[in-house]
Amino acid sequence: MANMYETVKQAFGDLIAPQLEEIKGELKAVHSEIARVDAKIDNVDAKLSSRIDAVESRLSSRMDTIDAKLDFRIDGVITRIDSLGKEVGYIREMINVEKRPAVLETRLQ
Repeated sequence: MANMYETVKQAFGDLIAPQLEEIKGELKAVHSEIARVDAKIDNVDAKLSSRIDAVESRLSSRMDTIDAKLDFRIDGVITRIDSLGKEVGYIREMINVEKRPAVLETRLQ
């Protein structure tokens, strides 16, 4: 029995142990490759994040500019509407026959 144990032990040492060492080496190589790919992915992620941030910043700046222009134009339209409203009010007062002389006097002063 002891002889058979020694034979199996010797076979294991001669056949299986070298293959296990080879597999161990291949696993180290795979781990190194995974680390290299992870580093590349991190690099690409950083570049994309940087570009996305730059685009977001430019879009935000352009949106602010457009918003300011729209506010300016809307304010101009509101001013014109207010002015037209006052003119319409004057015209209505002038049309009203009873108030017409008083309105004309006020406008002439």
